[in-house]
Amino acid sequence: MSDEQKETIQRRGSVKDLPEDEQPEDTGYKAPPKVSASELLEKDKDDDALNKYKQSLLGNVADAKPYKPEDERHVIPVTFSILPLGRDPIEMDLEDGKENHYILKEGAAFNMRLKWYVQKDMVTGLKWINCVYKMKVRVDKEEVMLGSFAPRTEAYEHTFAADEAPSGFVARGKYTGKMSIIDDDGNLLSTIQYSFEIKKDWK
Repeated sequence: MSDEQKETIQRRGSVKDLPEDEQPEDTGYKAPPKVSASELLEKDKDDDALNKYKQSLLGNVADAKPYKPEDERHVIPVTFSILPLGRDPIEMDLEDGKENHYILKEGAAFNMRLKWYVQKDMVTGLKWINCVYKMKVRVDKEEVMLGSFAPRTEAYEHTFAADEAPSGFVARGKYTGKMSIIDDDGNLLSTIQYSFEIKKDWK
């Protein structure tokens, strides 16, 4: 994958780097001081009950092999899928450098699903922000709290609430979208660019 393709699919920085209308709603929440997974496990080591609880939350952090040891990112999205009701999933590989494009039939019910890896340290307060544009005008924006995640060898995934493609002459056409993943410190961990077209049928 070229550097240009990586920039199109994923990038890192601050939430302030996003256009104002793509930034999360300001709830006034202030994130607590960061504590690494290893520091959390070391705290109150003599408390057996607490240790069992932390183990249930964090799993075997020490044994978690990084998905990409040479990659400094803690969150690495790998697939983005559209799950149309009654049809096979449309899955897009976020690491192959190809355009993330799909077709939706007008009025079709579907879900979106995102799959990602967490490596090297825990991440807290992950939030997913999805903005959709038609002819450069934003027509939809959604924010979903994903939660906090410890590093592990297996990928995480989240299936978002069911949605329905709009119908009618005005709704048909080409759209672009951008998903952003941020943490509770306001770090922009990843963005995913995609496009889709709403048609009368699936072809």
